[in-house]
Amino acid sequence: MRDLAADGMCRGLREDSARPALPAEIKPLSRHCSFLETDVTDPEACVALVDRAVDTFGGLDIAFNNAGITGSSAKVAQYPHDVWAKVLSVNLTGVFNAMRAELPVMEGQGGGVVVNTASVIGLRGTAGGSAYAASKHGVIGLTRSAALEYGGKGIRINALCPGYVETRLVTGPTAGIPAHVTERKVRRTALKRLGTPEEIASFVVWIADPRASFLTGTEITVDGGFLTS
Repeated sequence: MRDLAADGMCRGLREDSARPALPAEIKPLSRHCSFLETDVTDPEACVALVDRAVDTFGGLDIAFNNAGITGSSAKVAQYPHDVWAKVLSVNLTGVFNAMRAELPVMEGQGGGVVVNTASVIGLRGTAGGSAYAASKHGVIGLTRSAALEYGGKGIRINALCPGYVETRLVTGPTAGIPAHVTERKVRRTALKRLGTPEEIASFVVWIADPRASFLTGTEITVDGGFLTS
């Protein structure tokens, strides 16, 4: 978030204990900052978030759809229905809800850039994480389809596929991935470490930059060499 603010981009969702301090943290890095806690599973809340962005900034040039949860670790036949529904609701339908709110604004103003967070798991799958894998495969498919629909309107839409990154979903007491699994994934990664949020943010900035103006409808993998193993 700090890197995005420094480059003039802010997003309106963060779901953790640090969120009360977030506006104060990024305000020094950006001339304009607006924070709105948003439930991406609620279509009306997504519209309200986009409306806030338009009211604050005068338009919507860039949208970074980055909300996500991991879900349970279980085989398909034992996967809880309620957890499956929750993961798909946040990770896939949440992106859909956000794009439904964002794209009409961008179309009306003659263009824009959308970056959707997918995952390397959306490219290969993972045992025990069927809901997460399905949701991220879905984000890639949604991204490709929307890019075809809106490319002629001057809107670029891409999916970012991070590998294992040092966030609360991967490390720490509330991690959705067991520590021994994370350690095994790090050993499989060519760089032998987790990525950092700052490294992922730098790619969002690059995708949104006008110098990437011929990039759309694709997925960009940022995984430290995880998929090469």
